[in-house]
Amino acid sequence: MILPWNRREVYVGTSIEKFDEILGVLAGNKIKYEYTVNGGRGFITTAQMRHIFIHKKDLTKFQELRLV
Repeated sequence: MILPWNRREVYVGTSIEKFDEILGVLAGNKIKYEYTVNGGRGFITTAQMRHIFIHKKDLTKFQELRLV
């Protein structure tokens, strides 16, 4: 279970393409993740800030993927 005290942020940004790429690779490598999207009002905009979090035990595996 990913909780605030055992998670690490691995991506923060506004790029939809990079966000989708990272989520796809995480899912393909069976790394559990959570994400948040902040900003915008009712419509998807490029101004939305996206955050991806993984469990800290998976951080080394993520770094080996060299996504960010």
